[in-house]
Formats: sequence, C-alpha cells, structure tokens
Amino acid sequence: MRHTSLMSAVPRVLVFALFAAGCGGDYGDAPADEAEAEAETSADADAEASADEPVMVATESGLRYQVLQEGDGVSPVSGQHVTVHYRGTFPDGGQFDSSYDTGEPAEFAVDGVIPGFSEALKLMKVGGRLRAHVPSELGYGEQGTASIGPNQDLIFEIELLAVR
Repeated sequence: MRHTSLMSAVPRVLVFALFAAGCGGDYGDAPADEAEAEAETSADADAEASADEPVMVATESGLRYQVLQEGDGVSPVSGQHVTVHYRGTFPDGGQFDSSYDTGEPAEFAVDGVIPGFSEALKLMKVGGRLRAHVPSELGYGEQGTASIGPNQDLIFEIELLAVR
C-alpha cells in the first residue's frame, strides 16, 4: 500500500536525478548522497503533509478505495442484503445519485449492484464509511446508462448501516 501523494514525489525525484546526471560539468558534480537526501526530504514532507488523509488502496480488480471510518460490525457477503447511505459522483465532483438527498437509506442485495460497488461493500464492516473509486469496467462499462456516459469512472462514498 502506498499513499498517492508519496507516489507523486517519485517522478520529481527521477526527473531531477536524470537532469543532474545528464548535464555534466556544473551540475553533474553534485554527490549522489545529496540527490538521495533531497528525495528523502521531499518524500517525508509529502507524507507529513497528508498524514491525516486516508490511504488509497488498490485491489486486484482495479477498484481503489479509502477507509474513511472503520466499522466494528460484520462484513456483508454474497447473498446478503445491506442498508446503506451513499453518494455517487463523477471524478470532476458532479453528483449523479445520493440516498442522502432522498432522506432514506437504500436497501439492496450485495450482488444486485455494479461489480465495483459490490466489491467495496464486501470490504466494509457495519458502521464503516468508505470512498470507492470505481473504474468504468467495474461500473457501467462501454454501454453506460441514461445519466452515466460510456467508459465513465465513478466515485462512491458509502456508509454501511446494516447487513441482513
């Protein structure tokens, strides 16, 4: 598991190292230890700046998720039904659906939703909240829906209230 901001530091360090190594003369004389020290300092600063942010985890399927609040109840499995509150948005922040807007939680079968949502539910425990980044192939794919275009990635914030 790696934090996304830590990953963003890696390209900057690599670009600097490649630039310094390829310049020769004035810039190529810097000891390698200085470049390594700068890389460590940059990575440490990024890690400290985002220590309060939940860690983004990727599953083998391509689902990425962040645990916003750990639950302490049971985790749902295939064949069960769940009660959840959720908000569905596009990566740009535009909302396409929300149980919060209706004022009532949603109830459905764990496997009665798109694969990415189902997978996210199975990672949760009752009382937990999670943000799931669902790639289009785990969502509505090439066909899309009336309100969701083809090949559209989706983001869901899910609060698991009950399992039955």
